[in-house]
Amino acid sequence: MSRTHAVVAEPVPTVSEPTRAAIVALAGIALVPLLLGGFVPGLGISVALACAAAWRPRAEPLLAPSTATRQFALLLMAALAWSAVTLLPLPLRLHQWLAPGATALDLALGGDANAVSLSRDPAATRLALLALALGASVVAAVRHVGRTARARALLQGALIASASAVALLGIVETFLGEPLLQRGLPAHARPFGPFANRNHAGVLLVLALPLALAAARRASQSQRRAAGCAATGASVMLLLGLLVNGSRGAALAALLVTLFSLLFARGRRGAKLLLSGAVIAALVLPGAAFARRGDATTIAERVTLAGDALRMAGDSPLLGIGLGAFGSAYPPYQTVPRDLRFRHVECEPLELLVEGGVPLLLLALLALALLLRVATRVLASPRLDDAALAASALAVPFHAWCDFPLRIPGVALPFAMSVGLLLAVHDAASEGAR
Repeated sequence: MSRTHAVVAEPVPTVSEPTRAAIVALAGIALVPLLLGGFVPGLGISVALACAAAWRPRAEPLLAPSTATRQFALLLMAALAWSAVTLLPLPLRLHQWLAPGATALDLALGGDANAVSLSRDPAATRLALLALALGASVVAAVRHVGRTARARALLQGALIASASAVALLGIVETFLGEPLLQRGLPAHARPFGPFANRNHAGVLLVLALPLALAAARRASQSQRRAAGCAATGASVMLLLGLLVNGSRGAALAALLVTLFSLLFARGRRGAKLLLSGAVIAALVLPGAAFARRGDATTIAERVTLAGDALRMAGDSPLLGIGLGAFGSAYPPYQTVPRDLRFRHVECEPLELLVEGGVPLLLLALLALALLLRVATRVLASPRLDDAALAASALAVPFHAWCDFPLRIPGVALPFAMSVGLLLAVHDAASEGAR
């Protein structure tokens, strides 16, 4: 007697017109990476309008925030308030107390530190604060709309499609041997599709890969052939993109995401160890990043840059030099023996220390610990889609230790979407447990 296994489809909730419009508006944010990495005029206004669309009157009740979501909100408000202090005009005596080394250097260079702000680039600081508030709005809007599995699937689909297009463009460029979109860049640039820096494109592919694999698995279980082929094709495209991308940071982020996910996901330990070994072999050994393992020039350069950044942090340890102001303040400290202008430290925690002082770094580390705790809980979920969201949300924080992906709109906005979806899953589970 043959046995048949019936797949019970999950009931699909009705999506109201306002909710559908909000989903479409937020899905548009996922396409930002295709617009030259997100560096396009009017991006902030477009994102703000998309977030506003998510808060139109809806028939469904609001999703109650969990303790973790409230803690995220408090940490963000504290970070915004602390960073904004560097824009206040302060007298010279207070300057010398808060930032003794930076004030002495400024005076030695002929500057006037009397009744001016601590930020070395006030315009960049105001823009960074606005970007931080906008990213928080994306997280809140996506969490608000993503309370249903249907809405989450649509938003995840937009992220997968966008990252797959980036991977396809990068693969074509690799085989052609020349950029298709990012032309006119300096000789040291390494573009990949719409991104001027392939490191940032690489972490976007890492963010989308767990979502694509989960979508392919979900489609195969529900016997939807067309959706399964599309998700499988996207997974293959993302994996090939990672292999030819050559970013060592992205490869490292992929390994850390995989190991963290396997550590806390459900399953037998032996099977998880075999799977982790297979992932390492598939992502690292045949990839272009492994071929660059002996390139010590860029590593030495980053180590020197980090030492310069620590000296900068020592000159202004409490409030820093202002968010976004590293590029303006760094030239007097530069010891890297290259005729280049460095705008970032290549390490997000270290750059936060320089720009916001020790308190801002502590706030960021607390937020990371909170994200890891939420991801750990969601990874234990029996639903593969939810576990994939947890893995996706960890890609950018892991990569940020050796790069600055949060400063790139085409990475920061998809990351904000993945965090919003993760919080929606976590808060819905918390609400159901009460």
